[in-house]
Amino acid sequence: MNNPQDDVKFFEYGRVIFDVHDFATETAAMDITIPCCLFQAITPQLLGAGFIDHLRIHQPIAVWMPQVTKERFNSLTDSPGAPDQVNVAVRSWLQQLLEIYEKLSVYLKDPTDLIPMLPLGTYIDFKWRCRIADILKVLEGVQSINVVGIPEFQWALASVLQFILEDLEQREQLVQHNKTVP
Repeated sequence: MNNPQDDVKFFEYGRVIFDVHDFATETAAMDITIPCCLFQAITPQLLGAGFIDHLRIHQPIAVWMPQVTKERFNSLTDSPGAPDQVNVAVRSWLQQLLEIYEKLSVYLKDPTDLIPMLPLGTYIDFKWRCRIADILKVLEGVQSINVVGIPEFQWALASVLQFILEDLEQREQLVQHNKTVP
């Protein structure tokens, strides 16, 4: 990893943003935006290493849809245009669902009643607070999860971890330097 960053984007709206860390307790907080299906897959690892709060649907409401490629079709499908047709159709259906959700939500006292109708690829935002050392546990823990999007999330989280560690190292060097200067 060559380029540590405090704000790493992946997919269309996916994001891991370093928010703050406390040098004394070696804890950090991150703002994360990921598709709900990915959130469901990694929640046990996140909760095993920290706390999740401020969970909400990302605005603007958007859905992540992995692209279907020719390799994903069974041997009975020989149409070269099938992947494009499927991707366009699914994208259209997802857009219709989002429009229905947005139209109906204005009529309800609590629009969260409609959340179950949203696709699992709907982006959500949340804050994750953890010990810095436990971020590595999450990176290792999600490796065995066979869900599309895990490698992209790992890359984003690892980039932010590298940024945090380099920032922590610079802070420690500054403290050591100040101790040696009379």
